[in-house]
Amino acid sequence: IDFMGIGSVGTTCAMIDKRRNEAWMKFQLHLIARTDDTSHVVKESLQRSTRFPDYLTVSLRWSKNVSEERDCPQQILIGSMNTKYCVLLGLSLFLEQWIRDGDGATSQWLFCDGTTDETSTTKQQNNEGKKANGKFRNILKTIIDSDTFIRDPSKGRLGSHSIRKIAATMCRQRGVPKDDIDYRGRWKLKRMQDRYTNIQLDWPDVNAASKLCDGGPVLYKPKDGSGITDDWLTREVAPGISTSFGVAVGAILAKSLLWACFEPSTIELVPSSILNRAVSKFILLESPIADGVNPIERVEVIASEFGGTINLDEIPNEVPEGATATATAIPGGVGGG
Repeated sequence: IDFMGIGSVGTTCAMIDKRRNEAWMKFQLHLIARTDDTSHVVKESLQRSTRFPDYLTVSLRWSKNVSEERDCPQQILIGSMNTKYCVLLGLSLFLEQWIRDGDGATSQWLFCDGTTDETSTTKQQNNEGKKANGKFRNILKTIIDSDTFIRDPSKGRLGSHSIRKIAATMCRQRGVPKDDIDYRGRWKLKRMQDRYTNIQLDWPDVNAASKLCDGGPVLYKPKDGSGITDDWLTREVAPGISTSFGVAVGAILAKSLLWACFEPSTIELVPSSILNRAVSKFILLESPIADGVNPIERVEVIASEFGGTINLDEIPNEVPEGATATATAIPGGVGGG
């Protein structure tokens, strides 16, 4: 879906809203979430996983199926080979511009403009989320009702709920068990095991998340010998994100943002101010990476589980003769941020 054409095209505000809506939709699909769940995600819930430091986790605390905060697991976010589905790319493109040029620096929300904080009343905070949720739903309706949108009449009504249906269907078509889909989507059934099972079940979550990565799950990494460090990334590529979310989160999202700055198919998606700064700072780094070569690579990842140990195995793009793929194994799973 192209979100341009909604509002005042060409203004900074319109471009921020475009990237917001695209990131929102990718996030919603990746988490099998509802729009009101997504509109109430707070910034502090986006964290780096303590067990898999290269990955982010998030907690959706406003689901109608969750009655208290302890019922909210940390859920993993994984990049997708298909950029149209990549939640990390969507977040980095939106958040850095929103924080630098919009109202993102003062808002407590991950996607919504707002002035409330944790000291505000529940009603005041909820109203900000509701307002953003209503705006997003209206934009989707405008697009779906437009003459240029092609729809299949046999599929019934379309709306924000369709994103959740698509995500669940994608998982089923790719062999994810129903219980794993329920966990990823935070659907709770009235079964005795739900009363006793630990709320943090990492393999069902990782399994479903990896299958929701269209084209396959990937990890963004600096190329060997590039000279790129996490400190440089947070300072020169994603200073806005790093200030609002912390350097741990900033370093992860900065890698996908820098990749987009050097990838021909995504350069036009990057705001010019962010693109020019990142590229010029990389030139000053005097990296041995050849001119025109992307200093960030996307490495394919395979998720697996054996005996309670979750593996996120990296498959190098170029494996030297006699070398084998590297594996990261953590007993017990991804855990919280």
